[in-house]
Amino acid sequence: MAYDINRFEQIGRIARINEFDTATKVVIASDRRAPNGNGGKKHTSFNSVTIFNKSTRDYIHEHVEVGDQVGCNGYIETGSYEKEGVTVYGVDLIAIQFGLLSKKRESED
Repeated sequence: MAYDINRFEQIGRIARINEFDTATKVVIASDRRAPNGNGGKKHTSFNSVTIFNKSTRDYIHEHVEVGDQVGCNGYIETGSYEKEGVTVYGVDLIAIQFGLLSKKRESED
């Protein structure tokens, strides 16, 4: 039997941390090489990742800062809501695992 997969993985540096009552959202900046005729040009993607797990949220609050390198994985969820009579669609990255890989180096200020 074949199984479907709904998963994301990301390693990058923290660009922003927003803490809310029931969730923490972190923006992670990750570089990638866009294919072109000259071997690829660097492009940075900024992805917002949502964390609901309370112990992970507490860990982020106590140990993670902008500039730190982190890794996370989880699942992708789509949703929608109404705003002024218009349906707004979105995609959320929901983290299941989240870890600090390295602290920001002082020279990166």
